[in-house]
Amino acid sequence: MNILGITSGSESGVCLFQNGRIVLAVSEERLTRKKFDDSFPARSIAWIQQESGLTCSDIDLICYGFSQDFIDSDAEQAYIDSLLSAETISDETTRSIIRQRVETERQIDKTKRRAFFAAIRDLFPDTPIYNCSHHQSHQAAAFAPSPFVQALVITADGRGDFKSLTISRADRSNGIEELYVSPSWRSLGYFYGRITHLCGFSANRHEGKVTGLAALGDPQAAQDFIGQIIRLEDEVICPAFGELYTPFFSNYSAALTEQAARFKRDDLAAAAQQQLENIVCRLIEKHVKSSGLKQICLAGGVFANVKLNQKIRQLDCVDEVFVYPAMSDGGICAGGVYHYLLSKAEARTVLDHVYLGPKCELSTDSNAWEKHGIRAEVEVNAIEKLTSILQQQAIVGLVSGRSEFGPRALGHRSILASARDRNITAQINLRLQRDDFMPFAPSIAEDLADRCLKNYQNTCLSAEFMTLSFPVTDEFRLNSPAAIHVDETVRPQIVTRKTNPFFYDLLMAWYKKTGGLCLLNTSFNRHEDPIVNSAEDIIKALEHGAVDWVFSPPNLFLSYAEEAVK
Repeated sequence: MNILGITSGSESGVCLFQNGRIVLAVSEERLTRKKFDDSFPARSIAWIQQESGLTCSDIDLICYGFSQDFIDSDAEQAYIDSLLSAETISDETTRSIIRQRVETERQIDKTKRRAFFAAIRDLFPDTPIYNCSHHQSHQAAAFAPSPFVQALVITADGRGDFKSLTISRADRSNGIEELYVSPSWRSLGYFYGRITHLCGFSANRHEGKVTGLAALGDPQAAQDFIGQIIRLEDEVICPAFGELYTPFFSNYSAALTEQAARFKRDDLAAAAQQQLENIVCRLIEKHVKSSGLKQICLAGGVFANVKLNQKIRQLDCVDEVFVYPAMSDGGICAGGVYHYLLSKAEARTVLDHVYLGPKCELSTDSNAWEKHGIRAEVEVNAIEKLTSILQQQAIVGLVSGRSEFGPRALGHRSILASARDRNITAQINLRLQRDDFMPFAPSIAEDLADRCLKNYQNTCLSAEFMTLSFPVTDEFRLNSPAAIHVDETVRPQIVTRKTNPFFYDLLMAWYKKTGGLCLLNTSFNRHEDPIVNSAEDIIKALEHGAVDWVFSPPNLFLSYAEEAVK
């Protein structure tokens, strides 16, 4: 059975499932080169069809989970009223803000749905469409590909179908049962996005910068201020509706900006991070206790926050955590399919990798590269040469096989460097125009993980996808200082021979040659650009000095030959 999952909105993209297993997936931004492209994913659909050889008539089902389908406006209003029925609000300011949130969301989703169905029916006039809600997609993506038979599933984001956080019980036989809901007007995603703006970054885009910056700050300095903005009372997320909080990434009052300006941005970030962790962890602790479920599944944009995920995993009541690798709205295309499969009791395949995107075939013909001022070399002993280059403090772009699905580069579209010298991070940041407080990820061969990470267990599947941070061992801190954030944690990628044999062999060769326990890994793109996807992208990266070398297995090395340009 051929099933297309499609997201059209926020982070558009498409995936293909065949006989219950995801086989291809791509975000529209990788093809259009427009970061966070939210347009109808026409190029992604075309790529899936070209890559799979399937025609429109070969597709048995389309799954759409960006927003829920209502029979009519009365049904939609009844659904909204059910969420509002839990509210006990007396002041008109709060009621007005909630009405504005509901109406804005209603109009956005109605417009997006109409555009989606018009476009999809042009391509697939007769193909059945399965529709589930936004958070049902996140819930299914979190649980269905996890290694757990039963789990507590938490989703959290800015908003989706008038919800922003859900907690559910899930098992393979009985599906997913929602236990707790926080509506979109009580959104932790909007809270964190608004702090992102107050720290001088772009809301709904640069939240990861706040997470990285938080480690540099003192949470106590701005704790009272953040506590005034949002808190948890009797299991209810309570924002200060009005001047301090509105459930939007806009509408910042003068009072809010003036009060925020009293604090250093790293202290503001630290306090916001601490409050986010406290609220989410308290909710999880309560529901773990009442449900007895100690395996935790996470999805939604809030769980792009690796420090939050670490705190959840470290809770005494939690046994293990799985975070869906494409946790944000870009993963909803898969989530809609997973929801359908769960409804049929057919979702039983544990996710083993996310190398699901386009290949980047690079010519080994030196003449094809010379006209761009690039030298191409084919090396028989490729790993030996690569380790020698890295040992000389070179910065290397690695382009291998299919690209990763999701926001993290996992050794197929990565920039690699030695982690032995801390000074190399400043050089990479300068070349890529990255902020200097943003951490790098270490890629670590599975054989070496216990020597590097505290609290690591080889049953932690999410450690393979850079969705969790870990405290580091003393040995690793001394061995690979460039990989370690100021709070002495790392966001690792554990590399197994099964899922990435070349990268595993490179890491083990690096260890045997230099004693280095990891290689630095960051995504192969300049700041604000999508991850590279073509020879043209790679040419630009070399021309702009983003990397010294590009290596493409099994044996192709590219470097910018400046003298050829002259």
